[in-house]
Amino acid sequence: MPPKVAVTPKVRVLNNNETGQVFGEAIGAVTYYEWFKSQSAAKKHLQLVEFKIQGRVGLTDLEQERLDADIRHSIILQLGYLTFVVPWERYKKLVDPKLDDAEGSTVFGLDGYSDNGGDALKSDYPGTTIKDWSNTKLEAFWFAAKLRNALAHGQASWVTTTTGEEIELCNITPAKVDFKIQMPVAQFVKLLVTHALVQFVGKVTAGEHYEPLYSIIAKYRLDGPIALGQ
Repeated sequence: MPPKVAVTPKVRVLNNNETGQVFGEAIGAVTYYEWFKSQSAAKKHLQLVEFKIQGRVGLTDLEQERLDADIRHSIILQLGYLTFVVPWERYKKLVDPKLDDAEGSTVFGLDGYSDNGGDALKSDYPGTTIKDWSNTKLEAFWFAAKLRNALAHGQASWVTTTTGEEIELCNITPAKVDFKIQMPVAQFVKLLVTHALVQFVGKVTAGEHYEPLYSIIAKYRLDGPIALGQ
């Protein structure tokens, strides 16, 4: 069953100074993620062995493997937090602190995923595994709110599957886990940047391009140039 019709968002277009305040760290997070992906494993290792840990230079192979994983995980979680959680909170602070989750789901374009079983999400991101999904009221903001909570409250973990590493995100209420999904990292990044961040930028930024935001995320736009202020 599809979600209830989402509310019309109370969007206020930001000027360039406000755009920088809302999306500044998101620009940095996307840029750093792209840089990290472009570096070879050998180059990363050469950079990391320069660190001195407890008076030692260099790491054992096991220590190096653990550190590589920790750095990779931190960069991916940083990307999620700084492109999805922080921009919405900054936007609310500038525009209206009383904006609720319903508007949040709509400006990020995520309201269509708030069905009662996760079928829409799985259709667009077929690598997704639904473990818990309790949107019994079919609230349009439900998925965006649960995703934001998972990233904001440290409810992300890592699972190694036969096809690679995946991220698991969950939301815990006082009574139970009401949301838990597992996604391949590439699809998680696509959801947050290609879908959510690009739509948010298009809806709330001013007609004059704010750089370097536009140049950096332009490659993620699937259907042409970013539509401003829509």
